[in-house]
Amino acid sequence: MRNTEGEVHAHRHQGGGEPHNAGNAGRFRIVADVETVTPKPEMLDSDVPCNIVASRGAEVISHTVREGTLATETGSGIPQGGLLVSGVVTDGAGNISYHHASADIIGEFTDTQEFFVPYRETVQRADGEVTEFTWLEFEDDIIPLFLGSAEVPDAVYTEQTEPVTIFGHRTPLSVRHGKFTALRSVDIVRSADDCISELNRRQSDFEENFYTDLEIVSCEKTALPEESGIRLTAVYTLRGNIAQEQEIFFAD
Repeated sequence: MRNTEGEVHAHRHQGGGEPHNAGNAGRFRIVADVETVTPKPEMLDSDVPCNIVASRGAEVISHTVREGTLATETGSGIPQGGLLVSGVVTDGAGNISYHHASADIIGEFTDTQEFFVPYRETVQRADGEVTEFTWLEFEDDIIPLFLGSAEVPDAVYTEQTEPVTIFGHRTPLSVRHGKFTALRSVDIVRSADDCISELNRRQSDFEENFYTDLEIVSCEKTALPEESGIRLTAVYTLRGNIAQEQEIFFAD
């Protein structure tokens, strides 16, 4: 996920032979602070009776019900937590049965976001001195190929792990290359046009990070200058699946 503030934060390493978190080496990783979205609720087992409720308030645009009884209709408004599909089904003879309701309910809703860019600010950029370290890995053993500890304060850490091959055949050995790039304080002075460009970039990053599962129907933007910068307010009209499972509990 990209940093929605467009700013890399310092990673201050404390430790011995290898950087913090370096034991979980992937092919390539950057240690940085990023915003995360609220995780989606866990899905219930398919044999657990449940209703479908609205994950947020919205206007119902369309629905596809695979199991259960529809409790709303297209064009109706539904509050957060409102019942969309009931897992309680009554047949023609009046018999009641309990089902694991399943449906896709597309809702339309609005969301307002604000972005602010100052005319003047000091940011940390990872473009300073580079310090590199190398480790040899064999199964669970990690052997530093240097003296001392891999510790560089106020730096961003990246790493890459490569297998050791002999005549094209992979061996149990791997070589990990770690690189610390020092952060450097930079004073930035922006014009009004610069602020608008940066606001647009941050808004685009936000949409990429948080709206990938949604359709952006429209976006009304208002940019207002303030004493120390420019604030952008974006009012989105969004569409997406608002179906959320809610277990049916039975009284003892």
